[in-house]
Amino acid sequence: MGYKKMPTGYGMILNSVMCDETLTIEAKAIYSLLCSYTGTKDYCFPKVETILKNLNISRNRFYKHMDILINKGLIKKDKLYKNDLRNNNLYIVMYPEQDNDSIKNEDVQELQNRGIECVQNKDVINSINNNSISNNNKAIKESAFEKFWNMYDYRKNKKKAKQAFMKISIKEYDKIFKHIPLYIENDGKDKQWRKHPTTYINNECWNDEIIKKENNNNIKKNGFEPWKK
Repeated sequence: MGYKKMPTGYGMILNSVMCDETLTIEAKAIYSLLCSYTGTKDYCFPKVETILKNLNISRNRFYKHMDILINKGLIKKDKLYKNDLRNNNLYIVMYPEQDNDSIKNEDVQELQNRGIECVQNKDVINSINNNSISNNNKAIKESAFEKFWNMYDYRKNKKKAKQAFMKISIKEYDKIFKHIPLYIENDGKDKQWRKHPTTYINNECWNDEIIKKENNNNIKKNGFEPWKK
């Protein structure tokens, strides 16, 4: 009996997530499927209908167990828009920062199995821990920067903007991505007046107040045209 050609798509699934006894089997299945969509990235944007079909689950069941992943910080969900219309969701796979003690114990055991004195290798173990966390954060920040770059849509000196963006705390991302559409709509609609992306980042402009502009047509209808004297 012949086999059909396997569909493309792959991703990394953390063993710590698969072995997490607090996660339901449905949550693990959703997590695994999203990881298989990511490839070399840490994000994907499949339609909900596609996920439901591939997992053969109901919409309510999907949302119930997706909420578990979101609440545990394993998946971050954002909205995508195309031509000002709501499109698919963006799902970002968040690689959790493992507890240093658990990593250390595993590394200690591995070193002991190789006959190496662990006390003399604390610096090596700590280096492994720090590099693991650092690499995870770097991947998240690089993915977030690409989202920022495309959303801000003022392509000037990408290298310098990325260097500035990588210094931002991940906790600021929600505020940034909520602020940018409002800023562009009200203050930066014309690109020639839009802040340089590096300036926007360095000045933390996502904390600035947005003053929404009134529609000129509505003002004219009321018989008041402040720009005419």
